[in-house]
Amino acid sequence: MKKIWALPFIMVLFFSVLAACSNDQEAIPQEGNESTDEEVNGTEETEVEEGSGLIERNTDDDEEDTNGSSPNLGEGSTEDQIDLTVGDTGTIETTIQHFELTIDSVAMDSNLDGEKPDLDTFILVDVTIKNLHNEPLKLEETVEIFEVTSDLDGGGYWPVSELYDVDVDELSGELSTNESVSGQILFENNEGEEHYIRIRSGLVAASAVKNQVIWTLPAE
Repeated sequence: MKKIWALPFIMVLFFSVLAACSNDQEAIPQEGNESTDEEVNGTEETEVEEGSGLIERNTDDDEEDTNGSSPNLGEGSTEDQIDLTVGDTGTIETTIQHFELTIDSVAMDSNLDGEKPDLDTFILVDVTIKNLHNEPLKLEETVEIFEVTSDLDGGGYWPVSELYDVDVDELSGELSTNESVSGQILFENNEGEEHYIRIRSGLVAASAVKNQVIWTLPAE
């Protein structure tokens, strides 16, 4: 009788132990899965690092290209000429040009061909340009590097012939090596004791033009 009563108790104890063992096996980490996860994570981290490196290298390459295309390439060999007057010739050196400009004559008027300037006076300048470079000189670009001012410490005004319906012998086209051409440049300016024609100061500061050239004009 005692054996019959003990049998169910033994069976319950057996199944309890079996269930506990099963739970312990589930709790044990699987070394194979951890290794796989580490490999996956390691691959992902390697890809991110390589991607960041490529971005940095591309950025550096862009900076090198920008520096390589900068107009500030070396020092010029042409000295400043800041005390010129009407009739004098200045020599100008840019990163791509080398030429002479002579101011032959200057006319100032508050009315030109029926047009009035936005400022106080028109300044019509007769010039002669000679190309000293071994490449053709683009005259439109050459004209645009000049400005007129009444204050050498201040800003200036660029050529304005395109802004008014006036008869100006404009300089256009290309000028071959050692050839010369004459034409006109139209400026406008405020009244002042003196007027100055010079290279645009910003171009000189950026070394796009290697030297400064200044002509002092009479007030009238």
